[in-house]
Amino acid sequence: MSEVNRLVDRVKLYDLWQQHPTWKPAQFGESIGRSRSWVRDWLHRTKSVASPQPEMFHSRSRARITSNKRVGPEVEAAILRLRDELPAEYHRVVGPKTILYHLHKEDDLREAGHYCLLPRVPSGPFWTATTALHVSPRASATQKSWPNQWPCGKWTSNPSAACRQSKMASSSM
Repeated sequence: MSEVNRLVDRVKLYDLWQQHPTWKPAQFGESIGRSRSWVRDWLHRTKSVASPQPEMFHSRSRARITSNKRVGPEVEAAILRLRDELPAEYHRVVGPKTILYHLHKEDDLREAGHYCLLPRVPSGPFWTATTALHVSPRASATQKSWPNQWPCGKWTSNPSAACRQSKMASSSM
């Protein structure tokens, strides 16, 4: 359905509302061929305007009102540095909430004027990329030294299945 057809339906709704102010949204919807929720939304919009103007029948943009804020390169570097340093302090892999907590404690970012630009919640495309794609040097070294053979002697990605198979094979003999 084109914007012109939608515009015509909105004008029809307004005219019907002027002629029959006591009708229910379902009655307007049946006469126009629109849903009750569509009628309710557009009646609310037309009732909120004091005098009818042609602009009130046009669609409103569904684009974001606020822009998606990117963090600066200094903040990004601090996040990546914290991602590498904090596992030694916590003895585990740290997540975005822990990184964000320590990021707000960074004095050098505050002095450089980046404090107001720091994210308040760990969300958005940057956090997804940081948590999913960044591999710390320690983790990659650990992964390279990991043996490819499991204790039961099988080379597989599923050690429990391989060990069960080897136990069943040895018990049937």
